[in-house]
Amino acid sequence: MVVDDTNLTREIHQPYALLARNHGATIRAALPSNTKAARHRNSRLTGKDMVPEDAVTGQMAKMERPSNEEGFDDVLVASRESTG
Repeated sequence: MVVDDTNLTREIHQPYALLARNHGATIRAALPSNTKAARHRNSRLTGKDMVPEDAVTGQMAKMERPSNEEGFDDVLVASRESTG
């Protein structure tokens, strides 16, 4: 199961984690390491894919990072240098 969405808070991403766990799926989250990395990734996007910078900063401020304690098997953190 892949959920391609922002899922900023535990309240939002927890139902997906529970659903995956109930079906025996591995649960992974991928996120930027910090606001600077998120802005850098966003700057590489074009057109409708690019998000306004204030939205990126606001989302990063609200983000509750997923954790192993919540049931995530892996929390992958991308650095600024990541190409994806």
